[in-house]
Amino acid sequence: VANARLGVLYIAYHTETWWFELVDLLRKLLLTGLIMFVGGGSAAQVALGVFVCTLMAFLSIHLDPFLDQDLNRFNNLCLIQLNITLFVGLLLKVETLGETSKSTETL
Repeated sequence: VANARLGVLYIAYHTETWWFELVDLLRKLLLTGLIMFVGGGSAAQVALGVFVCTLMAFLSIHLDPFLDQDLNRFNNLCLIQLNITLFVGLLLKVETLGETSKSTETL
């Protein structure tokens, strides 16, 4: 009965990494919900997103949690892409902050 109801959460994973879906759900919660409480619109908010994505990417690359190697590769590719996107956002945010401070210095 438990396998029929909850099997979808862990059926794609190795038996040693059955918990990986829970960690992935926590990552999604951090990136979509809890991160809004960290300095709204600040570089620190984006930096936290980069940190969470980097940590998750390293964990996924190290563990290879999925039974299917193509799924592992796709998951790692998506995590790296998300990390790059957030890192570019961080660079843009810092550059924007730098331009703002330069314009206030000239006044």
